[in-house]
Amino acid sequence: MAGMNTQIPTVLTAEELMDKAFRRASRISKKGSDSLDTKKKTALARITASGDIVETTLVGYIQKFPRMEKEDDFFPQLVDLVIGIDRYKKALGALNWCAGRTELLKKQSLREVRRTKDPEIIESIRKGFYGRLGSYVDQISKDLLFLQDAKNKFRDLPSIDPKIPTAVVAGFPNVGKSSLVTCISTARPRSPPTRSPRKGSPSGTSRTTGGCSR
Repeated sequence: MAGMNTQIPTVLTAEELMDKAFRRASRISKKGSDSLDTKKKTALARITASGDIVETTLVGYIQKFPRMEKEDDFFPQLVDLVIGIDRYKKALGALNWCAGRTELLKKQSLREVRRTKDPEIIESIRKGFYGRLGSYVDQISKDLLFLQDAKNKFRDLPSIDPKIPTAVVAGFPNVGKSSLVTCISTARPRSPPTRSPRKGSPSGTSRTTGGCSR
């Protein structure tokens, strides 16, 4: 999995994603045969642009993050230990839900704009689309934050070559894969034990060490 994290883009927050979508849409202006046609074409283009940005961005995240399909493999075990595989899958599922809802909302709004000949209704449809789109994205705000944190943690995971039976990890040579999971789980920082000061000890406390034997 070495270098895997470099393929994962920076995950935008919900606010950043909506700012990106609205900023792109606001720059769009179309010309029509008359004022109604101009407003309709502009609304159609803005709804399409903002919806596409949200949808393609979320789908891009889903495609770039690694899949966890084989529960008995080593890497999913490591991800579960460091990130939490259930929460990880839930976050990706939430992004998939939002992308799907965005696509449906976009199609519905475009259909409504095409059918109407009232400029005020066109504007109302566009604003309603923006509001519901923002609501969808806001519902996955915690999932986006979780995945950005997960991206950072993926960067710190040991590099494993799945083609060999032994994990070749910096600092852990010749450690089997199953042993490495145990090793990492037990190598977390521990609170120092409370002990009575030893006579003759410079600091008054003893030092304990943990981790894996090499």
